[in-house]
Amino acid sequence: MSCVLVGCFLLATVAIIPVQSQFPNACVNIDSLKNRECCPVPNGFTEPCGTDGERGDCKDITVRQWSATYDHYNMKHQLDDRYDWPRGVFKRSCKCRSNYAGHDCSKCKYGYHGNECKQKKVLTRKNFAKMSSEEQHTFMRYMNMSRYVQSDYSVSTAFYQDINETIHNGDDPRRSFRNVSIHELFVWLHYYTTDRKTVLPDKTVLPRMDFGHAAQGFPTWHRLYLLSWERALQEMVGDEDYTIPFWDWTENSDKCEICTEELLGNTSANGDVVGKYFDDWNTICYAPGRNVTANDTKLCDPNVKTGKLKRAYGKPKSPNGVIVTFPTKKEVEFALRFETYDLPPFGLGSSCSF
Repeated sequence: MSCVLVGCFLLATVAIIPVQSQFPNACVNIDSLKNRECCPVPNGFTEPCGTDGERGDCKDITVRQWSATYDHYNMKHQLDDRYDWPRGVFKRSCKCRSNYAGHDCSKCKYGYHGNECKQKKVLTRKNFAKMSSEEQHTFMRYMNMSRYVQSDYSVSTAFYQDINETIHNGDDPRRSFRNVSIHELFVWLHYYTTDRKTVLPDKTVLPRMDFGHAAQGFPTWHRLYLLSWERALQEMVGDEDYTIPFWDWTENSDKCEICTEELLGNTSANGDVVGKYFDDWNTICYAPGRNVTANDTKLCDPNVKTGKLKRAYGKPKSPNGVIVTFPTKKEVEFALRFETYDLPPFGLGSSCSF
C-alpha cells in the first residue's frame, strides 16, 4: 500500500468505470437500445454471450441496494443516473460463467488466461523510478498511443432519461454517444463516477455524489479501474503480460523524482504539465478550480478539449490552499496496522478501520 500505480498518478492529474464497461460499441445500435438489452454474440460463437460455448448467459441486471447504513446516504441521490447504473439504459446483459468475463464473455477474469480461462496468471510489477530508460520510455509511448487508438466502448453525452425519451419519440438514440480513444474513455469514466454533481430528472443539481473517493470505495474502485486500463493497454499492444509500473512515493514523499521533462513532465508555474510527452496533451471534462464540467446539467462531451493538462502535486490546491503531497512511510505503516478494512458508517466518519 506504500506505492501507487503510475497510471493512477497520471490519470488523476486530469478530471478524468462496474469499471470494465460503459457502453460497448456492439450495443450502441438502435435494436439493443430499444430492447434495453446488451448481449452481443462474441467472435467465434453463434449465441449471445457465447452461450453455445458455455461462456455466459443473457440475464436481468441486478444492482445492490444502497441504504441509510452509509453516512453519505441521501434518498434523492437514488434519482442520480449512476445509482441504478447501467439499468437506466440496459435491463439485460451478459452474466459470464466460471472465469469468463467481458461485456460478451469473450475474455478471462483478471488473474486468469488460456483458451478456457483456467490458467492462473501471475504478473510482475516494476518500480517506475528503477526501471531502465528503455522500459520507462516504452510505458510513456504506450500512454501516448492510447490517445489515438479507438476503444471498444462508447460514452454518453446525455443522461439516461434523455436517451430513453429520444427512443420513445422515435428518434435515433445513437446521436447521444461518442466514439472515443482508450485514453479518453478512462478519463471520461473517472469524471462520470467521481467528478460530477448529482443531476435529478428535473435538472435540479445537488452537491457532488462521489462514488469513488472519500470512502471505502476509493482503493477498491481504483484498483479495478486500473486493472481495466491495464488490460486495455495489453490488448492495444498485443502483450497480455504487460503491466502498469508503480511508483513508491514513500522513498521521497516531498518530491516527485519521476516528474521530469523526459518522463512524466514538469509542472509550470500555472500548473500546466510540460515535457517531451505532454506538451500537446489536453484535458477533457475539466473546468479550472473544480473537476466537473462547466454546465452540471450536461454530461461531458469528450470531443470538447478544455485546456492544457494540469497537475497539482506540490502546488497549493484551491480553495483552501492545502499543499498536495503523498502520505509518508510512517503514515502508511500506521494505516496498515488496522486489520479491519472498513466499518459503519462506511465513510470519513468511520474509526478503527483502514
